[in-house]
Amino acid sequence: MAFDFNLDTTIKELYEWGRISVRTFNSLHSAGMETLGDILNIIQTPMDLLNLRNFGRKSYTEIEPFINRLKYRQATTSLSEENESSFLGDKLIAIITDAYAVVTSGDTGVKAYIKASYPGPSDMHELAIGNPEKMLSVVEEYTREENLEIRHSYKQFIDLVLRGMELARMAEYKVYAEYKKNSMNLAMSMEYFSYEQIARYFLSPLAKDYLEKLYQEQVSARLSARVRNFVDKYVPHFTDLVRYAEEPFAAYRNICPGQNMAKALSEMFQFNQRFKQDFDRVAKLTDDELQTEMLKHAYPFLTSLQRRFVFDFTKEHNHAPLFFLMLHYLRLSENRSNKIYCMAHGIFDGQKRTLSEIAEAMNLSRERVRQILCGTIEVQESPLAQDEGWAYYKDLFRLPLIYEKTEEFAKLKESEHLSDDFEIFASLMCLVADFKAEDVEGHAILVNNQCDDFQFSDCMDTLFNIINAKYSASTYVPIDSVLFTVPEHLRPAMKEIVTFIATEIYDVNITDDGQLHLSQNYVDVSEELYDILAKKGEPMHVEEIFRTFKQRYPDYKYTEPIQIKSFLYKHKHIKAIGKTSCYGLDTWEDVYFGSIRDLLVDLLSASDIPLHIDLLFDGVCEHYPNTSKASVEATMTFDNLQRFVEFEGGYFGLASKDYPQSYVAATTVQRYRFGERFQMFKEFVETYHRFPGYNGSDREGSLMRWYYNVTTGVLTIADEQRRLLDETVKRYDELGYPQSATEHEFLTNCNKVMDYIHRHHTLPTNNNAPELYAWLRRSRDNYDSYTDKRRRYMTELLNFILSFGFSI
Repeated sequence: MAFDFNLDTTIKELYEWGRISVRTFNSLHSAGMETLGDILNIIQTPMDLLNLRNFGRKSYTEIEPFINRLKYRQATTSLSEENESSFLGDKLIAIITDAYAVVTSGDTGVKAYIKASYPGPSDMHELAIGNPEKMLSVVEEYTREENLEIRHSYKQFIDLVLRGMELARMAEYKVYAEYKKNSMNLAMSMEYFSYEQIARYFLSPLAKDYLEKLYQEQVSARLSARVRNFVDKYVPHFTDLVRYAEEPFAAYRNICPGQNMAKALSEMFQFNQRFKQDFDRVAKLTDDELQTEMLKHAYPFLTSLQRRFVFDFTKEHNHAPLFFLMLHYLRLSENRSNKIYCMAHGIFDGQKRTLSEIAEAMNLSRERVRQILCGTIEVQESPLAQDEGWAYYKDLFRLPLIYEKTEEFAKLKESEHLSDDFEIFASLMCLVADFKAEDVEGHAILVNNQCDDFQFSDCMDTLFNIINAKYSASTYVPIDSVLFTVPEHLRPAMKEIVTFIATEIYDVNITDDGQLHLSQNYVDVSEELYDILAKKGEPMHVEEIFRTFKQRYPDYKYTEPIQIKSFLYKHKHIKAIGKTSCYGLDTWEDVYFGSIRDLLVDLLSASDIPLHIDLLFDGVCEHYPNTSKASVEATMTFDNLQRFVEFEGGYFGLASKDYPQSYVAATTVQRYRFGERFQMFKEFVETYHRFPGYNGSDREGSLMRWYYNVTTGVLTIADEQRRLLDETVKRYDELGYPQSATEHEFLTNCNKVMDYIHRHHTLPTNNNAPELYAWLRRSRDNYDSYTDKRRRYMTELLNFILSFGFSI
């Protein structure tokens, strides 16, 4: 900017204004010259200043314009207005005035600067005559084009004055000679700006930044280690070295005066000549062109379309899309560690590879791949990871948790054109920020390692256990019960992510007041059966119970009534009513839960004399209305424990009691008709739930022989009798009653296993029940070879075991 000075202007003020260097100031101050007036009083000509100590050529060029201009002012100000006219002449003053008017006409910034710096024609005349160097100085805060326009304005002024003087035939005036000389000097340097001036005044911040990066890269790549150290100490920035770009080699000694660094300076001289070419090229580029140049240089792995996106993004957001750049950098990186990282996290194509697949693709061992994945990959030390642009993501890096629905990620994904695959983004975040990726059912959750007291895994375990627990009815659990380990200041963030995981991953509804709505996911069969009996209010057959159960849960896996028997046995308040396959609740007072034989024993025990069959039948029918008199009689007749005694006249008593001699024991009937035998056979099977065998009592053996003779044709029976027997046997077969001793023994062992599980709530083991354990293992292994009812019994046993949650 323009400034005024006079004889009283101090050299300190000139230094503070940046018009002279500290060296010039120190030299003049040491010589006792404090003002410009002191300098004029002491010296005869400006050349005398070169005799001062440390006052060199550069100092001379700094101070000479002030000395010359003050001398000119002294010459002109000593004249009066009239004398001034006579000194210059009216014609010359008119020419200068007209030229000034032409040069300053207009409203541009340059015209405003000239008018402010040179308020009158005489000021412009003084510049053209007495201070030609100033016409070539750079005006700060003005562009290169504006500085050229200022210079052209000076040249226009001088040319107009010269043309006017030539037309007025004043070419022989001394003023004309001065103007002519300065015009030639100005014309020769009109377009010239030194490298130092360009670097200081005309380069944009972007260009300076780019040249600085180029400078540092080329210093590291092209200079020897010794010279690099020299550069770091004396010319650490490109602006320090570029001022010597037009200087001869000898001038480079001023970089480190007094040191013998000829070899290093020679290397620097050659380096500067090459760097000057980059400087010239960059100085001519616009910021947009420069940005493109920088993108090509910084990100050679991008396509032209991708570079265009990065260019537009950087221009809009004032920083590069670093996640976008890192993603493409990794995908095209030739570094082995980077390739392995990409394959492990699906960065190439979204498909994650196993360690074995990576090892095969990279021709490495599986263990070596694992070691590389546990180490630091090359991208973490690349320029991308160290880019200062990461500061723009500081708010993102401070989040305690990030998941795929996080608002910050959604904005980043949209602005940087990232894919929808959050897991890929998570793998990038783990490289550039202090996060770790947790996997929740195939969904990545980023957890900030800076949150030391954030117990994410504990919360997820709690949530998983709550959601996967068994609920026989709809249940509501507050979300806060999941967050009991989370500090208060982190609970809002954790509550948000628990809500996401519960709703999006586990498909659990959350109420408006923040409770997990957990629907029924488990049928408590025992409790359901208890509820069925309680609502019925009277004993029910297992088939009826099963039908009611299937009406409630038609899609439940059980298909046979026998499959619910274990649950009936398991419930502490459900009891079997004898061997009738009927069940009731132990709270019912009018229900007898023993067998018919037990009831008969109770009835006879209460009497001192034998009771008639009719009386006994009435007592049994009270609790077992579906039984028959013949069945009651057969039950006592074929009792294996031989607890009953039959007396003549249809009376029965207990073998353990003594009765009056008036009751005579009945004789045993040896031969029976078909109807009688058939009834005995049915009563035996329905009583013992098995067919008679040869190894039982005499009566059982007799029934078995009769059944064998009838089925093999030894005894001839009528067709109607045959049909009746076949239908009965078929029904018993469907009920699963054993027809042989082998099947009976097998079923007995199955019942022993069930009873063991009921009593011990575990499977038999080799230590606690070795025989039962060995039979169960052997029978399970032979399961596929069974072709009789043993296959059915084993299937039911396995279902019973699975219903308790055991596996075998």
